[in-house]
Amino acid sequence: MRKFERSQRGFALVEIIIAIGVLAVVSMFILEMFVRAANMSQRARDKDNACFEAQTVLALYRALPAQGGAALSVSGRAAARSAPGVWTLYYDDAWRPVAAPPDAGFTLTLTSAPGAGAEALSAGVWETLSVTVVRNEPYLLEKQPRGPILTLTTGLYRTREGAAP
Repeated sequence: MRKFERSQRGFALVEIIIAIGVLAVVSMFILEMFVRAANMSQRARDKDNACFEAQTVLALYRALPAQGGAALSVSGRAAARSAPGVWTLYYDDAWRPVAAPPDAGFTLTLTSAPGAGAEALSAGVWETLSVTVVRNEPYLLEKQPRGPILTLTTGLYRTREGAAP
């Protein structure tokens, strides 16, 4: 019978362990890349939804009478009014309106203030509207939320009769 040569015996245990270690290190970087991609995708979806909700709230506010006594409501859920000219809405992670902060994944705040030079307008009133959307919980692998995911500022001119032109 013929004897096997040393080169045909196969891999040693040390070589296999080193190969598994290298594979583990490389797979950690690939896994981190997938997590970052998932976070970026979630941020993009959240920013898109925040923009849609902000535009909806601004449109609903524009339909209110000029005297800010009317209640602002989105999808049947009334906005909390914490101060004159400040309304707060809460949304869950699926962007459905919720009543209270413990269930809320997002907080939308609408602020209305008299615009610069508003007293000079005799036929109407100029308002500065600002909408800020904040994610209440950090994204995956983040220790704390980054801050507002959307800040939108615009103006609104209303005639003295109360209707927006």
